[in-house]
Amino acid sequence: MTIKKRKKPSLRDNINHFINQWNEKHPIDLWWRKKYGVSFGSEEHRKQTHIQMFIEYIEDLRLKKNIRNQKRKTEFETTQS
Repeated sequence: MTIKKRKKPSLRDNINHFINQWNEKHPIDLWWRKKYGVSFGSEEHRKQTHIQMFIEYIEDLRLKKNIRNQKRKTEFETTQS
């Protein structure tokens, strides 16, 4: 029986692994970067806090919910006329 040596991960493999772990651990950070087109680790990214991102995320969810509710209300009123 031969034992295969594991291939040593390349720098690219390590970086990809780190970024994947980061995005899984911090999904709101990923949402924020996609929303604003900000690169991971850029100066603009490092200036933000997770609290600021989370508040903006909740605000965005509430805004979308309010728009959806208003649309439903308008559609309901239209069908009642």
